[in-house]
Amino acid sequence: MFCEQCEQTASGQGCHQWGACGKSPEVNAVQDLLIYCLRSLAPVALKARNWGVPTGEADVFTCEALFATMTNVNFDRKRFSQYVRRTITLRDNLKAQVEQASNTPVEWSKLSCFEPDFNQSLVEQGMTNYKRGEQSWQSKE
Repeated sequence: MFCEQCEQTASGQGCHQWGACGKSPEVNAVQDLLIYCLRSLAPVALKARNWGVPTGEADVFTCEALFATMTNVNFDRKRFSQYVRRTITLRDNLKAQVEQASNTPVEWSKLSCFEPDFNQSLVEQGMTNYKRGEQSWQSKE
């Protein structure tokens, strides 16, 4: 675990084993996965906007989900797992709308095609696929 998302980070350097705020490493891992999934939504939303596809729902959701990772009031892992699912659903819906608007197949970046395995532990994926300072996810892009 490495967390530097709030004002309570240990010595201003980030928390390394357990959050000073009470956040568990498992919740932190799902939050890291959520952030990566939101990064996969962003370029799709930009392309959608360029094609005149409404992105308001994704825009509002992105703000809500990002804010949820920065507040230290609710560490419900299930809630963050639902955010991950919703992110992918919104992204895939926007991709379909862009392809319909463009009338041609669209080439999406590897980032925009990232798909967490919902049949496996999201905690494990967050812990093993993202390590601060390393580019394990970025190398798949």
